[in-house]
Amino acid sequence: MNSIFIGNQQKFTNNFEFVNEYFKLLTRYYSNWNYTAIHCTYYSLDLENNVQDIDKLVNGSYEMIGKLSGYRWRKYLDIPLNNVEALSTTPMTDEKGVTNSEKITTCWLPSSLEIECHVHDFLLFSDTQDSDNYYLRRPPLFEVVNVERSPDFDSTFYKITIKISYISQIDIDKQINGLFHYNDYEKKIYGIDDSITLNTLLSERKKNHCNSFYDRNTGLYMETVNLKEIK
Repeated sequence: MNSIFIGNQQKFTNNFEFVNEYFKLLTRYYSNWNYTAIHCTYYSLDLENNVQDIDKLVNGSYEMIGKLSGYRWRKYLDIPLNNVEALSTTPMTDEKGVTNSEKITTCWLPSSLEIECHVHDFLLFSDTQDSDNYYLRRPPLFEVVNVERSPDFDSTFYKITIKISYISQIDIDKQINGLFHYNDYEKKIYGIDDSITLNTLLSERKKNHCNSFYDRNTGLYMETVNLKEIK
């Protein structure tokens, strides 16, 4: 099959190539095109290890946080989010009075991160914890309340709707089943131990590579050649 970019294809070609190129552009580029990535700590609902009764208590109520809770999450560090919309500052008038309780926003998450989004996922915006003039010691968690995906294939991207939650990071960290880290250099997610090893190797490789060409006598970076070994 012809894999040339759609703009350079000839007039007569396989019709399925247009579909493949469309989904390639949609999932690889459009999901994060022209949008600055904001890093977050993502808590993905661990469906395999959740302790829930699906036979007798269908749609029953469960404690989400605490000793009686059967919910478990996987924690992912430094996950990039795209197209994070600003929170609405319009006040709400209801039985609670005039409040700003409905703090809802949306963001995009590509499937290339190998994270499947679910309702009851949580995320913490790590970029907002520290700034020049303000330090947020206990930033709020946002809960995923709605998930949209496009297209409905294996390679896709998610548009998630998130809302400020009453659950704190301290409470949810007690129900973690695994800790992972997104390695930006590899563009992949690794276990925390493997990620620390990779980051250490990258930093050491960069440092040793520069130092290996440094000559103390001249103060310059140059390659030293042993003439005796040249034949």
